[in-house]
Amino acid sequence: METFENIGVLPLEQRIARCRLLDGSEIPFVQNEQGIEIRVPKENWEPLDTVVRLEIQE
Repeated sequence: METFENIGVLPLEQRIARCRLLDGSEIPFVQNEQGIEIRVPKENWEPLDTVVRLEIQE
């Protein structure tokens, strides 16, 4: 399950304001010209699905 520790996403034109789990807890991320790296701490992994919500800056 170490796959979820660092998730890579292709670059987006929009800037990400926040990255949260469904329970509302914020998780760290880095956005640059290569893409977005999301770091889901092990203690936040869900047994079936871990859903991450990206909030776009307006």
